Amino acid sequence: MPEPLAVTIIEESVRAPSAITPSEPTGYIQPETAVPQEIFMEAEQNFVEGNYRQAAKAFENFLRFFPKAPASDRALFHLGFSLALSGDDLDLLQTEATLRRLIAEFPRSPYRRQAEWILSLMARIEKLQSDASDHNERIRQLSNELNRLRSIDFDRRPSRPE
Repeated sequence: MPEPLAVTIIEESVRAPSAITPSEPTGYIQPETAVPQEIFMEAEQNFVEGNYRQAAKAFENFLRFFPKAPASDRALFHLGFSLALSGDDLDLLQTEATLRRLIAEFPRSPYRRQAEWILSLMARIEKLQSDASDHNERIRQLSNELNRLRSIDFDRRPSRPE
């Protein structure tokens, strides 16, 4: 039976020349070389510039790699806003979860009251949408009933001689 090949792991990493190294995806920083402030500043910059999807990705990276960093409450708050402002309904569910996480993990955060207020607004909007949907359904039912009664009334009328 042949001997297995020995593999030597090189402790020092050598970067390939930039001409043959694929660029990293936008918004991604290697966690082993990242500094919390670099990721946070990138996220904040994207947020300020209105690049909400990129900001959300950067805030998620920050929170994944540095969950106990001093700015984690602010990162959660801005992540929630970034998700909300990106425009997808799924992101609104994630916004709610993110703001609830902020409240649970950082009960003394200065962002807590704003997060609670935003969650209450989201709940009110959802209730109003539900009420509007209920009202629209009721209007549809009443319109159908009115049309049915008109049809019955029309059928009961005697025909006119010509």
